[in-house]
Amino acid sequence: MAQSDLRYAGDYNFDKCEILTTSGNRFDITQLIESITIYEHIFDETISGSIALKDTTNIVENGPIIGQEKLFLKISTPQSEPNEDTIIDYSKQPLDIYKINLQYGTNEGATLIGLDFTTQEIHRNNISRVSQSYKGQPWEIVKKVLRDPNYLNSTTRFFYEETSNLIKLIAPNISPLDFIDHVLARCNSKQHGQSPSYLFYETTKGFHMRSIDGLCSQEPAYYYKENVPNQLDDKGVINAATNLQTINGFELVPTTDIEAQLEDGMLSSRLISHDFYQKTVSGFIYDYIDMYNNDTHLESNPLISSSIEKTKDAKLFVTNTSSGTIFNEGTNYPYESDSQIKNLQRNTSRMTQLDFGVTLNMTVPGNTFLQAGDVIDCAIKGSSTLSTDSPQISKLAGRYLIKSLRHDFNVSSKALHTMRLQVVKDGLASAPPSSSTTMSGAGKSSDIAV
Repeated sequence: MAQSDLRYAGDYNFDKCEILTTSGNRFDITQLIESITIYEHIFDETISGSIALKDTTNIVENGPIIGQEKLFLKISTPQSEPNEDTIIDYSKQPLDIYKINLQYGTNEGATLIGLDFTTQEIHRNNISRVSQSYKGQPWEIVKKVLRDPNYLNSTTRFFYEETSNLIKLIAPNISPLDFIDHVLARCNSKQHGQSPSYLFYETTKGFHMRSIDGLCSQEPAYYYKENVPNQLDDKGVINAATNLQTINGFELVPTTDIEAQLEDGMLSSRLISHDFYQKTVSGFIYDYIDMYNNDTHLESNPLISSSIEKTKDAKLFVTNTSSGTIFNEGTNYPYESDSQIKNLQRNTSRMTQLDFGVTLNMTVPGNTFLQAGDVIDCAIKGSSTLSTDSPQISKLAGRYLIKSLRHDFNVSSKALHTMRLQVVKDGLASAPPSSSTTMSGAGKSSDIAV
């Protein structure tokens, strides 16, 4: 992407920031803003954020500001051809301000206030309940709930990964987002080998319904390099677009916990399903190592060694079904009655892999076209004290899924946009050592243990 007007890495255009009060007053608060934060996460249904204001005009009383305002916001990274996929634009569909933090400090005689905001759909979710039956493709059901004026009433863009199965489902008087969770548990991907493990989340670009396999199969949306600041072009001028790809800093998040992985059902599990209509009991075994190649991952090797001692009963699921009450034997019935049960073990493992994968917290120059759920490719050299063939170095480099993204816009001084990313990879580039592998230096000790 060309950034023809980009002056420096982290530069941005602040096009609009207005508040519409409940009394109908509209205020341009651009000159009052100290900072803006926007947060998105693939495990969160909606985005959230906050604005810090230096209230020199007593806007809280003059508005008045009571925590029920609409926020119109538009921010973009300078680029040659901006579009709705590359900017943050809430100039037509405003955000909801829902919380005020008054007088958390003073600056030059002005009151500092904080305004927390989210998208309008979260308010709609809190005031409505879904109590009806649905049938059809899971993605179609999610779209109906998202668009229904009685429920979320959303006009925000909806990106979805097609499902392959038909389901019938009754919403038992629950919130729309809770009901969507029930639908996600019954999804099978059309593009990725019937894989389950769907997520529903919001970014500044819209709502997304994607499988983990679908996310991991993406081509990198952006490339980052470690420690390459102030790159120059062929004229000796700082290349702002290249510097936009610099990793300012990162840390490896400690996520290795084998016992927690066993307890949560990531590595293995047993499912016992009782069909009380047919009076039968079925058992299903899930094994992470055996199933690894059935899923799409960011790397080709599992997170753990195949030699780990585990048991199929590390995690036990007990469920009930009633297949015979739904259709008569011999009837051509296209709707799945047990898709949630069928997907339970695999869903549990796949979700947990994102918690225990190789995880980095990164700080990079900000841009408005990257979002949670994107894949990035990172060229990380690692510590200079390590040799070039160090397993740690090879583990840290490569493709990552953006698990969460936080935009930080500094407005009060030099306009500077930074991003804090938490990224994860659910596999390793090289296989971890097994018990049969001879480690360097092994067998050299003369100590005797009894």
